[in-house]
Order: sequence, then structure tokens, then C-alpha cells
Amino acid sequence: MATFYVASAFGNKEKVAAIVQTLRAMGHKVSHDWTQQEHAYTQHAAIHAQEDREGVEGCTHFVALFDEPLRSLNTYVELGIALGLHKQVYVIGDCDSDCIFSRLPGIKRIATLAEFMALAKGGIA
Repeated sequence: MATFYVASAFGNKEKVAAIVQTLRAMGHKVSHDWTQQEHAYTQHAAIHAQEDREGVEGCTHFVALFDEPLRSLNTYVELGIALGLHKQVYVIGDCDSDCIFSRLPGIKRIATLAEFMALAKGGIA
């Protein structure tokens, strides 16, 4: 099974939490579940940033959820880390026009969350 890191805007926290739960139910691992944080920016921001970076470093498959037009600066940073580490990258949705790097060859673009979940269920290795 694969080890995932799911990135998105903090406003998508509930949706990402559901994705993480579903991936785990499928038998996949999640390298870090940032949805356990109560707030996006706190006095512990440096700790959360380190945990998120380590989550990206520890995954085999990086997922960026861009299905809503939400501010996603941190998601783009995480995407850059994943690309630099040559992770398998999936971009879900099309609300990522702020960053040309999400269009690099080799990134698997998926139109909807439902399509990604069907792919994950079908056996991402």
C-alpha cells in the first residue's frame, strides 16, 4: 500500500480529514494528518511547518487538493517539496492557476475527488 500526504488550503480541513480517514480505511498509510490542528496559524507555526515538511518527506504519494478557489500558499510550498523529492504527485481539481509548477509533466491531474478516491481504491501502489 501507499503512504499519502494530502495537502490543501486550511479551509478544506474537513474534506481532507475525510480523505485521510478513507485512505486509511482502504489500507493506505498517511505520513502526517495536519487536520488535527485547530488553527492554521498559531504560536506553534514553526512546529506545524516542520511536521508538515516531514509528512511530505515521508510520503510516497503527494496529493494536492485544489477543488475550491481557496488561498493555498502553504499547499504550493508542500507541492514544491514533493516535486523536489521526486514524489508521485496528484493534483485534484483545477483551482490551482496561481502556480505554473502544478502543471509540470509527470504530475497526475485528476478532475474530481471522486475520481481520485476510485483510483486509490483500485490500487495505487
